[in-house]
Amino acid sequence: MSLTNFSGVLCIYLVSRYNQIPRFDRVLILATVVFILLTNDSRSMLAFSFSCLFGYFLFPKISNGVRPLIMPAIIVAGALVYLMRPDASGDTFHGRIVLTMKGFFSLDFVELLALDVRNITSFSDSGYIYVINASTVFGLLAFWLFVSFYLAGRCETSASGYPRSVI
Repeated sequence: MSLTNFSGVLCIYLVSRYNQIPRFDRVLILATVVFILLTNDSRSMLAFSFSCLFGYFLFPKISNGVRPLIMPAIIVAGALVYLMRPDASGDTFHGRIVLTMKGFFSLDFVELLALDVRNITSFSDSGYIYVINASTVFGLLAFWLFVSFYLAGRCETSASGYPRSVI
């Protein structure tokens, strides 16, 4: 699980800093992601990697007003899958979404405030529910606001090819 998550971090880094990364490093990072995905059984990270690939071209075109709607849209899409296939189970794409949404709908007040950390390991593969159980619903809200409204800083490229902050 950790190795595939690392490949996701590499994908995010590659998409966000592609032009600042030297060519050899780009090839090395891309090869590392491919090898990780080929040697692990992670359909969700494979889908995430493809979304990063398409996102490289799509994300810069997304208006600032649309960005805050992406996370709620993902939750609504998950709820729609849950409503259409509530009986889905197992280690399938629909089953994983339904399992996550069942956890989402079953959150109680204590879990929303991250006061039941004993059960946090049962949510470790459930995305937003894990964030809520680890950092409260306010942590999820802060994460959503940060991702939605954080402005990229201006930066120069150093002699080594890596970005050097100007701000």
